[in-house]
Amino acid sequence: MQKYSKILNKYYDAENVVYITSMLQCQRYLSNGAAEDLVDILYSGTKREDTLVFVFKKTQLIQDLYKKWQAHELN
Repeated sequence: MQKYSKILNKYYDAENVVYITSMLQCQRYLSNGAAEDLVDILYSGTKREDTLVFVFKKTQLIQDLYKKWQAHELN
């Protein structure tokens, strides 16, 4: 299903993404080359009204960064 990002002005496949709510995790992803994989930032319609949700494409880079994040190796 295609969704449209008002913030980033592009369409993305909503079934092939991951949702990140941790600001620190998002910052580490972006600092490690994931800016091209960022497809949306949700600020309404989320489970919690007081949070931002960063949406990244499920790519090999994002999978690798997640493994490093889980192992506390992502700087």
